[in-house]
Amino acid sequence: QASVKDNMLLAFRNLMPRLDAVYASRVAEAPESFEERINFWHRECGLPPELRRQLHSLRIWANAARHHDATRWRRDRPRSEGEASRLVAEVTEAIGAIEG
Repeated sequence: QASVKDNMLLAFRNLMPRLDAVYASRVAEAPESFEERINFWHRECGLPPELRRQLHSLRIWANAARHHDATRWRRDRPRSEGEASRLVAEVTEAIGAIEG
């Protein structure tokens, strides 16, 4: 599970700045918290609903990994390494599509 946790943290850290770049014209208005920032991009910038949902899943998994809380990780983690990999791949592809 350690590698899955590391991958979730790394993926989240790498993907969020890409969206900041996509929505650079609005970055000054975007909230600081990742949860609110994702919702802002959806509400104000046209972030697709499915990508919003996927980003929140990735955010939750990254938070569970970041806080080194075994109970939270067991509750919130991806069900498998495959599920985690698929989500990261889908989010990466979706961000690539809106980067143009």
